[in-house]
Amino acid sequence: MPKTQSTAVDVGILGRTYRVKCAADEVGALQAAARRVDRAMREVQSAGGALSVDRIAVMAALNIANGHLAEGDGEEDAGPQLQRLTAKLDGALES
Repeated sequence: MPKTQSTAVDVGILGRTYRVKCAADEVGALQAAARRVDRAMREVQSAGGALSVDRIAVMAALNIANGHLAEGDGEEDAGPQLQRLTAKLDGALES
């Protein structure tokens, strides 16, 4: 299987910039995921007052996961691309 060209992409989440490496053909999906995470975190921030960024991130992740589960998109049914992007975002948020 040919190796996919990777690229570094800057995404903005809650006023911070994160550089994430991904396959060149996944840039659009990564940017869309980052916009979704940013929107979810901003919703939590505006509803929750003075929460830490860690708490905002956890609450946003739970809200996003709950939305997917409610739609029947359980973790075991998630596509491989979504799982890879989630892992990359998790790694970027940890650093």
